[in-house]
Amino acid sequence: MNLSKVIIENFRGFKRIEVDLDSITVLIGENNTGKSAFLDAIRLCLSRPLSRRGNPFEDHDYYLPTDKSSPGDAGKLSVTLDFAETKKGEWVPDIVQALPDVAVLHGDLYHVTFRLTSEFDKGINDFVVDWDFLDPTNKPIPRGKRTQVLVMLQQLSGVNPCFETVFGGHTSDFDQPRVLRQPRS
Repeated sequence: MNLSKVIIENFRGFKRIEVDLDSITVLIGENNTGKSAFLDAIRLCLSRPLSRRGNPFEDHDYYLPTDKSSPGDAGKLSVTLDFAETKKGEWVPDIVQALPDVAVLHGDLYHVTFRLTSEFDKGINDFVVDWDFLDPTNKPIPRGKRTQVLVMLQQLSGVNPCFETVFGGHTSDFDQPRVLRQPRS
C-alpha cells in the first residue's frame, strides 16, 4: 500500500499543508522547516495505539500562531492519510478483504483514506481525539470505525518514513518542506 497524499492542519508549524506523494518522495529544506514534523504526523497516525483513551498529541504538536497562544486556541488538529492504488488492480484482493468497508473505489482505483483529529472541547476542558475512515466525498464511513480495521491499516501500510537532510547552496525562502518526486518510468 502506497501512501499517496497527506493533508495536515494545525500541526506544529503547519497551519495547512497538502502533499501528493509518489513511491519515492524526498523532503528537502533548511533546518526548522517542517520535514520532521511532516513525518511525525504520519507516524502518529500509523504507529500509536489510537484505540486507547488518551491523546496521542503533545501540547507542542498543536499549531500556535503566536507566542501567547495555547494548545486550546489552535483549532482542530487534523492529519489525513490517503492510500491509493496507482493503477487499476494493483492491490491484491487480500488487501481489499483485510480492510472491509474502508477500501473504496474512487473511480477505477481503490483508496483507503484515514483521518485523525484532536480538538479542544471547552465543555469538558480537555482535548477530544477522534479518527475516521473517509468515503470519496470525505465523509466518515460508520462501518469503518472499528479498532481491528485501524490496526489492520497500521499493519498493512508498512509506512516507515525516513529522510535525509540535504545541504547545498544557501536558500532562505523555505517556509515549508519542498517535495521532489522521482519521475515515473
